[in-house]
Amino acid sequence: MSTILVIDDDPDTLLLVAHTLESAGHRVISSSDPFQLGPLVETYSADGVVLDVLMPGLSGHEALRALRESPRTGGVPVLLLSARAAGQDRVFGLRQGADDFLSKPFEPEELILRVERLVALRAKPQNLGGSNLERSLREGKVIGPLFLGRYQALDLIGEGGSGFVFRGWDPWLKRPVALKTLRFEPRDGVGGDRGTGGTVADLLREAVTVARFSHPNIVTVYDAASDAHVAFIAMEYVDGPSLAHYLEKFGKLPIEQALPICLATARGLAAAHSHQIVHHDVKPGNILLGPDGSIKVSDFGVARLLTSFGAEAEPQIFGTPGYMPPEILLGRSYTPAGDLFGLGVLLYQCLTGEMPFGGDQVRQVLQRTLSSYAPSPRDLEPNLPLELDELVRELLKKDPAERIQSAAEVVKRLEELQIDLPPWRPEPADLQEARSRTVMTSSITISRELLPIGTG
Repeated sequence: MSTILVIDDDPDTLLLVAHTLESAGHRVISSSDPFQLGPLVETYSADGVVLDVLMPGLSGHEALRALRESPRTGGVPVLLLSARAAGQDRVFGLRQGADDFLSKPFEPEELILRVERLVALRAKPQNLGGSNLERSLREGKVIGPLFLGRYQALDLIGEGGSGFVFRGWDPWLKRPVALKTLRFEPRDGVGGDRGTGGTVADLLREAVTVARFSHPNIVTVYDAASDAHVAFIAMEYVDGPSLAHYLEKFGKLPIEQALPICLATARGLAAAHSHQIVHHDVKPGNILLGPDGSIKVSDFGVARLLTSFGAEAEPQIFGTPGYMPPEILLGRSYTPAGDLFGLGVLLYQCLTGEMPFGGDQVRQVLQRTLSSYAPSPRDLEPNLPLELDELVRELLKKDPAERIQSAAEVVKRLEELQIDLPPWRPEPADLQEARSRTVMTSSITISRELLPIGTG
């Protein structure tokens, strides 16, 4: 028998809900006072709550938020009950932390089924693989919470070459998280031994190691795990668009915007390189712009993780065409100089709105990366400072030995260029519009067969 708390200011509804649930064998505690929600949940150790939305003094949404903010009551499942059944009303309620929604008037049998399923699902959360989780959230056919490990997945916010990204919630530490699932080849099973690739658990521990250090320009990794369904990384949630989405909106950026973004990226890379950590996939999609003005590099170690995981007799390369350094296309080791090449492409793109090694097909982009020389940034934007033009061209050298030798040196030179520029903070409206953009460029796995003839 479950103990269900019912809160509703309408005495007729309160009586109907209580009678319906009691007839199904549940113990029911009733109240018309939404301010008593938290204390009653604690006093009676409620297994679930049926909560009216429209109540005087304190709405069901406000009462629910207060319930979720307390570590003692935050985990109790809640079914919102409302006469307002529009889609946006349901979505808003679910975003406030509700587990399910039922419209008035309701069928008694539906109330019983939803409450019983809700309590059962909270006792045994749904843990789904990345693709199944993505499909469930897209279709909206969800009753009860969906979890990746201990983390609740709230909605899908992105998809890349390595997997899906969900906005999530950590019920233990009561904080938002970003959940990135890792898309691996399914033939051996998520937890299986891959020989040269090792186990997923080993590789996930490596991903945490390469990212678990604190720097204001790096997205923090909180956790990584795998189970029978999926492997995933839990990260700091940045409530803003990627630089890729921002560039999709603006095309190119004025120097007073481009320099702070690229300087923050260089600072993040310098900090990582000082810990002997290389990013492996520097690109606009991995630079996040926060509404508080923060600029953070994400996905440290993910490219290396996926490359190691997919180690086969036939070598493969994971990365994003156009940002990958020539040496990696030639089968050489990836070093910090590779990150600096990606930073050079990023800076070129921000300042000119063009890709230095663009093309209509992947093979064409790879061939140009290996053999073509991009026009000088000043050829496209004559007003750029000569020192900035020289910096970009040094970063894009084909031979890694000829590039600037450290991210710290890039930081120093960018700081000198930024001295006379005013501080910049993105406009909230620009960030919001950028978030609605769709960007197609993503990391891919490239086989040797796709590389230009004469390489590898």
